[in-house]
Amino acid sequence: MSVGAPLYEAVKFRQDDSALLDALEVVVTDSAFVADVQLAVHRSTLPPIPKRHLATAIGWVASRRYVDAYPPFYNGLEAAVRCAAQDSGVLDPTDRLSSSGRKITKIDNVFAGLFSSDPRLRRFMSAWIFGPRGNHFRHGDVDDPAECRRQSLRLVAAVVGWLEVYGGWNDPDFRERLEFEAERRLLETDVA
Repeated sequence: MSVGAPLYEAVKFRQDDSALLDALEVVVTDSAFVADVQLAVHRSTLPPIPKRHLATAIGWVASRRYVDAYPPFYNGLEAAVRCAAQDSGVLDPTDRLSSSGRKITKIDNVFAGLFSSDPRLRRFMSAWIFGPRGNHFRHGDVDDPAECRRQSLRLVAAVVGWLEVYGGWNDPDFRERLEFEAERRLLETDVA
């Protein structure tokens, strides 16, 4: 959430998340960050294939191969959300919501129960990752490399949020670096 909340706030107040995505890019393309996140993904309880998708996507972001990065992010992250929903009892093994017995038709159906303790992460996932904005990416209906970059960076934020809430990963140095870079960029923008 250290990443997702500032992105959400930037959009809410400025209607543009460019400055924060630029700051995020500096931090998430750093080799130390990449190694830490890939290790956290591999240590998670995810099955091997979603782990591989997420680790590959993070590696491609590090190489700034954003067009290549977003598809495996979606494959891995949707599986991560589904696993977390099953592990926490929100979703049963037959993909039915434990609260109602209703079969889910889309991954968004588990967000209310899964992210009940963190409404900011739920809004971020709904608004930017799996909702209408993310659907074009999920279905491969994108032809703008700049938008692939923006969405890939948002997807890194989503993976970090998932790792913090369900993967047992918390990196205070990452938060500090992101806050520092965001402040530096906002100051540059204010001065210009």
